Amino acid sequence: MRTFAFLFVSFAGLIAMACGQGTYPLDIFYEMHYQQTYKSGEPPRLAGVEGAVPVDWVPAPKSTSFNTGQHLFSVNCSICHGQDAKGRGPVLEKMRESYGYTPVIDPPDLTRKPKAAIMGILRSVTRPFGPDSVMPPFAKLLTSGEIEAIAEYISTELAVAAPPTGEPAATKAPAATPVPGALQISADGDNLKFDQSQLPEVSTGTEVVVVFSNVSGINQHNWVLVPSGTKDAVAQRGVTAGPQNGWLQPGDPDVIASTDLLGPGETGEARFIAPAPGTYQFLCSFPGHGATMFGDFVVVP
Repeated sequence: MRTFAFLFVSFAGLIAMACGQGTYPLDIFYEMHYQQTYKSGEPPRLAGVEGAVPVDWVPAPKSTSFNTGQHLFSVNCSICHGQDAKGRGPVLEKMRESYGYTPVIDPPDLTRKPKAAIMGILRSVTRPFGPDSVMPPFAKLLTSGEIEAIAEYISTELAVAAPPTGEPAATKAPAATPVPGALQISADGDNLKFDQSQLPEVSTGTEVVVVFSNVSGINQHNWVLVPSGTKDAVAQRGVTAGPQNGWLQPGDPDVIASTDLLGPGETGEARFIAPAPGTYQFLCSFPGHGATMFGDFVVVP
């Protein structure tokens, strides 16, 4: 008798569920895609239940198009960098206060970085500032178009001409002391480029002195000489090495010569014996800079 009663109740329950309304036979589970407020935040697979009313305490999104730089920045970046991209987002602030974390670049103010630098950071397939930093790689999470949209939004709509409050304005770098016979090269202002794409030719076996002036007011740079075709690998190994090594792997076999990592307004030099004849490359190994900041170095017999 108990078995019969159980079967009867189960059958009746199935009939009741079959007569229910909604996407599922009986709407007894709360699902986000039933809420009209969140519809545009879900993949286009299930429509909301007919007649559903959004909750009135959650503002509706401005647009159902989520490929805008503003939205992509808000979703992916603002929790750490803040809605103004000044580096004071709630998650990063919590890490500072509760866990004593100090960002590699402090503060991580994105509004003072050019578009190319932001794109270079977002294109990294590993942690762009080394394994000891907390910023994750975004290359596998964002399309190339989304990366460009974020960088464009930050560098245009969020960028400010004046320095942040309490931070002194950048001053012009002092002129470097001339070195007789030295090759002179500098950064192209705050652009992620050198002021020249090729240095004068040198003869193999001669002593070479390269003087690099970082005239940028906001960026750190270095000058690194490597065999042609190895610059990207050197830069990637430099990311792993981290800022404590000047963004260069100690003892990297592909590094022929380099300056120290120079802050804004600083000047450094690299002294070396010109290698075998051929075309070499120089670059800045700071994460993201090498994508546009490089040139050719020719050695003749």
